[in-house]
Amino acid sequence: MRISTLVSLGMMAAGGVAAMQTVSSAQRRRAGDKRVSIVVDYDDVQAVSARAGLPLCELLRQLKASGATHCTVPELTINRLLREGRLLPCAPRKSLNTRAPAGRWNYLTGGDVELMAWLVAEMQTRLPQLHAQWLAEENEVMAFAGDLTAVGGIGLGFDAEAAREIHDSGLAVIPRPVSYDWHERALIERTLAQAAEVGDGVVAFEGDLILGHEMHLDATVAALEAHRLTFAYFAQSRHQRGDWFIAKRRAPHVVIAHQFTPAQMIPEDYHSISHHWAMLAQERGVRMMFVNFFRVIHATEPLECLHYLEHIRAAVEGQGFTLAAPVAREANNAPAPNRALTGLVAAGAWAMVAKRVLGLNEAAAVALAVGSAGAVTLAGRLDRARDSLEQNYRPTYSSKLLALGAAALSPLAAWLAAGESAGQAILADTVMSASSAAALAALTSSDEYRLRVEEYKGFDLDLWLPIVGAIAARRGPARRWDRAAGWVVAAAAGWLATRKFMPDPLGRLDCAPAMSHIHHLSAAMRAAGDVALALGPRPARKWAGLAPLGVALGVAARRRGRARLGMVAAVISAVGHAAALTGFRKPERDPRITAQAAARSWLVGALIGWIVDKGV
Repeated sequence: MRISTLVSLGMMAAGGVAAMQTVSSAQRRRAGDKRVSIVVDYDDVQAVSARAGLPLCELLRQLKASGATHCTVPELTINRLLREGRLLPCAPRKSLNTRAPAGRWNYLTGGDVELMAWLVAEMQTRLPQLHAQWLAEENEVMAFAGDLTAVGGIGLGFDAEAAREIHDSGLAVIPRPVSYDWHERALIERTLAQAAEVGDGVVAFEGDLILGHEMHLDATVAALEAHRLTFAYFAQSRHQRGDWFIAKRRAPHVVIAHQFTPAQMIPEDYHSISHHWAMLAQERGVRMMFVNFFRVIHATEPLECLHYLEHIRAAVEGQGFTLAAPVAREANNAPAPNRALTGLVAAGAWAMVAKRVLGLNEAAAVALAVGSAGAVTLAGRLDRARDSLEQNYRPTYSSKLLALGAAALSPLAAWLAAGESAGQAILADTVMSASSAAALAALTSSDEYRLRVEEYKGFDLDLWLPIVGAIAARRGPARRWDRAAGWVVAAAAGWLATRKFMPDPLGRLDCAPAMSHIHHLSAAMRAAGDVALALGPRPARKWAGLAPLGVALGVAARRRGRARLGMVAAVISAVGHAAALTGFRKPERDPRITAQAAARSWLVGALIGWIVDKGV
């Protein structure tokens, strides 16, 4: 190898070693992140209790024995109490003789005197302008002014008796505050203070909006911090407006949660969906499972929910997790990568690519490599807050840029630097790819990435740039350039197509498939399912062996002057590299899972590539 290549390769290796130190530190911290919580919904529990004729306290104890760790407590509203029949509109014998300060007088009654008294006191505190009051000459009748439609959705706190019953059964409580029109700072603070009082440290907001979105998110964040509440972040669907902003500000006091929608549950039964839950815990970092019971589709009788929870418990414990409450994390506990050293991977790859593209001599190439290493030290300046918004939501441009550089330039550098020996090319490619994988894992190891608040941004360049670059570098004589130009145009069209119709195709294939076919009784169906899983595209990491195979084919093609084979090899190599690196940019999964599968595939691909090179 030439001196410039050795310098660049040495920079990448040094960056990989530095990255591995960060990854090792993160891995030690990850050892305690094997706790998964199963949360049942209070409305589901009430429905099962009524239909099964089982007292609520007894059902809660059976749910705990089957695997549940938490139960939600929804925030009360007038609308909810009316829907449940705990409040009823009524016409008093003698109406108030004063004019309502707003709208008209509304009269409600109910059989629970304590609830009514609490409701009047809560409305007097939250909404004093509505003049909530008991009627002096009526039993169990309350009155308040205003429009029932406008007032009915306002959160009024949590049912302390329900929370007490849940605690008595051994389950923890998760309050679910609601959002409503024109929420005020004082109301947000009161709701979250009450959530901290009845709950056990985690809060999960109800519906599609976070309470406080969007003009009072600062109040929401301040209240969460004041009461040391962990935020349940439904990152898989990101369906709640304002959730990213809360998670960004509250990391690491965030737990990744998930809840299947009714539409997603239709094609599932409790056997298959249990494997999906285990896959989400293993592959996507879900640590809090909000489980809704099957009611109509795939439901036989109410107490079947106990078998559902038992299946989930067996599936997640089979993946090495334990059922328990999430662990609160302290701020700044995640190891920060040394960007100056980890960035050497991207700098070394850039120096190798630039030397070939610009046609630099050895001295200029070495100078460029040294200069690139120095420039990397300035990458952290990209994350400086430029305005008040970025002071609250600090950017992560430097880690994204360095990670993209490592992922997109390393495969191209390996392709361009390959000589006439397949063994030497595969060895160099292995060093570059291992360094790039370590750099990706290190640069995305912080709490923000682990909690999926921030995500790697590749813009599909990590797949298509090596293809376009490798093809363009083979332009050669004019007659060959015409042929290569067509390939370049085709690759550019592929990039545009994936960006528009299916961004990050390999990232979509990164997760392992849920083993949901295994419950079928037919041995033939079970065998067919096993074959489909083994030969299917998921997970992408099992195709990492295409990278050394493509590099070896490229060496053979260049040595024998087979241009078409070289173009095919470029595509194979790029796909293999992208498949190998995709999993390392997702820190919610243990990187050892990705590394083991990618390494096995890599060894097989390298061996096949070396054999093919000798025989082509």
